[in-house]
Amino acid sequence: MVQQAIVIGAGHTGIDYHLPVYKANTNVDVVAICDTDDNKAKSAANSHGVNNIYSNITEALDNHKVDIVSICTPPQYHLEQIRQSIDAGCAVLVEKPLVSNQNELDKLDDLIKEKNGRVTTVHNMKFQKRFEQLRQKVRSDEIGELKHIHTHNLYVGENDRIISSSSHWAHDLVASRWTEEISHQIYIVLQFFDQLEVSNVSVYSNNSDHPGLQVDEFSVMLSSRNGSTSLRYSANAGTKNKDWYFIGGDGTIKLNKNGVYEENQRYIDQLVNINKNMLSNIYKLTKNAINYHFSQNSSSGPGVGHKKLINKFVEFSMGEEQNPVDWDESYNTMALVNQISDEVQLSNIE
Repeated sequence: MVQQAIVIGAGHTGIDYHLPVYKANTNVDVVAICDTDDNKAKSAANSHGVNNIYSNITEALDNHKVDIVSICTPPQYHLEQIRQSIDAGCAVLVEKPLVSNQNELDKLDDLIKEKNGRVTTVHNMKFQKRFEQLRQKVRSDEIGELKHIHTHNLYVGENDRIISSSSHWAHDLVASRWTEEISHQIYIVLQFFDQLEVSNVSVYSNNSDHPGLQVDEFSVMLSSRNGSTSLRYSANAGTKNKDWYFIGGDGTIKLNKNGVYEENQRYIDQLVNINKNMLSNIYKLTKNAINYHFSQNSSSGPGVGHKKLINKFVEFSMGEEQNPVDWDESYNTMALVNQISDEVQLSNIE
């Protein structure tokens, strides 16, 4: 049975990542686009062959029998939009951050449990080929028992579309751009370590010259029963870099944006020098490095993770598959993001 879908939000994510995937899926008919900006909604509808536009979700749900709602609006609006979608019996795909704060998350948790709501958060990176291959390598014990995960998320602030725009909705979140970003790292780490807890948040610079960004450099340490994690963030980098390091008892994997796992003993040396207080004990866990090279199709690429996730979500909405991002993962990710964001902001105030 063809699923009737509406997309809420005619911005970059809704138009570039959600609509094209739905339009290419023969099990989906996009019946409406909603946006408070009529010009954006009309332009999106004309470009993608959608017949109806509305200024809000209420009008769309009142005028159509909807099976799927894709929410691509700022997180400040998510709770109410999800509530209306669940009340209408829809499966809901919602962009991250899932909500704006812990109070909203707890309300959403109650709602989903009370009404058996079907909600999937867009944890798109976990569906990229590079992370799928990474999980296979780590779980095959080729680097021994996984001990530590590190990633640094280094931005050239003036070149980042969010950091450089003082009017972007992310700056209304507790920790601004970082609240928007941290979800990615948390849900990836949760694929390997469970029962994560925040051990430490350290702010290194809170004299940001970037509009809307109060804290421009900080790190996070996470602990769990089966490993530890370090996350480093900066808006002051000379070059954008979002590499990952998976450190096992018998070796280390470096994962870059192209999905290439490189021989990386020298990178671990550099990694330890980033912050010796935070990472000095990691080095001794590494006995040797492993060299992997994958074909070009392992590249992350714009929208690759979105495409796979959205198609799996459609199968879920039809009752043919399990939720591709179950509620426990969504809740635990957002709860940790809320805690880290609050601590970043408190550190800034102090």
